[in-house]
Amino acid sequence: MIVEFATAQIRIRCTREEYDELVRGRSVELDASLPGRRKIAFNVASTLTGGWRLEADPTGVWLSLPRDDLRVTEPPVTLAHEFAIDAGSSLRVRVEFTPLPG
Repeated sequence: MIVEFATAQIRIRCTREEYDELVRGRSVELDASLPGRRKIAFNVASTLTGGWRLEADPTGVWLSLPRDDLRVTEPPVTLAHEFAIDAGSSLRVRVEFTPLPG
């Protein structure tokens, strides 16, 4: 999994294997080590009920997306969702399931 941050957007690129894990109901996670013996995690999970959810704290980011959205088609596929942040601003999250470069 590759996670990229930019102004008002997060782009997540996943492999076919990670797509298969999400369709099966498992989650995929990217852990990054930081100075001071700290870590930050980025976790993507699929859920049977509910819509898109995004949560964050100083230790990581957790994204949940509806499993039915994944089952619409086979990769390559791109899913996207806009999260309202506060009055007048939003965060766009895009999840791409494609073969990643070696």
